[in-house]
Amino acid sequence: MKVIRYLLLIPACLIAIGLLFWVFGLLMEWYFSLSMFWIIFLFLVFSGTIWGLFKNLSGALMNLVARISPNKYYSFYVILILSILAAIRAIYLAWSQDINYTGGIIFCAVFYSILVIQLALAFVYGTIALFEEEKY
Repeated sequence: MKVIRYLLLIPACLIAIGLLFWVFGLLMEWYFSLSMFWIIFLFLVFSGTIWGLFKNLSGALMNLVARISPNKYYSFYVILILSILAAIRAIYLAWSQDINYTGGIIFCAVFYSILVIQLALAFVYGTIALFEEEKY
């Protein structure tokens, strides 16, 4: 039974990470399609709340997915490796597009890269919460 749980962790992590990066992509597409006034307004007023909520929900989802594995160290390393690979892929795809990089596009790409790194760290922080619990 443990072997099945070990094997089920990897597809569950891939599905969860893929789903969260897809939702993150939709959120970024919507955000960057706004006019400059709304981008600045949302950034100054609501960005911390929206991003904090998304990061915490992502970490909580990864915490739930990590509970599939019977060993918390195995789940930690699987999620760590998969989140790093997903972040590298997202950043590579953002910077390898065949477009003319100007000031605004470079700012958006740097901003996107920072948020992707933070999202990948939120996945790992969600699994670190397993180590703080006494029973697992």
